[in-house]
Amino acid sequence: MAGAAMWTAAAARVQQQQTSDQISQAEATLASAQAQQASATADLENARLSFERNQKMSAQGIVPVEQFDQARTAYDGGRARLDSLKKQVEAARAAVALARSNAAQVAVRRSHVQPTEHQAAAPAAQTTTPPPTAPPPPLPPPRPRPADARPPPTT
Repeated sequence: MAGAAMWTAAAARVQQQQTSDQISQAEATLASAQAQQASATADLENARLSFERNQKMSAQGIVPVEQFDQARTAYDGGRARLDSLKKQVEAARAAVALARSNAAQVAVRRSHVQPTEHQAAAPAAQTTTPPPTAPPPPLPPPRPRPADARPPPTT
């Protein structure tokens, strides 16, 4: 019983460390996705301004249609990239929430294991070793046999 409780406690500690690491990893992924989203937002704004400028100049015949098409494609691509990154941020937030939920579950399981560890250790703590006993006294030397107690001679 004590060995199982100790193994369970060790497993709970390992799980707690793993969930802590998962939270850190999920938070790092979220931060990265948010940074990419911010960058994509700025890129999209630049592509929008270029598109609108090219649209006006194309309508006036100042720029070739190909240049306008490139600006429109860059703007559409920027919107698609930003939409994708928004979804990545949502997924990363969900991963953080899941990792935190797992950590809470591990903490609950560990709180159930700790009393078991104490219960397993209690019997060992309650058993007492009796004090050492003194060795038995030495045996007295053998007494000599009376003469009539000798075995008869063999002929």
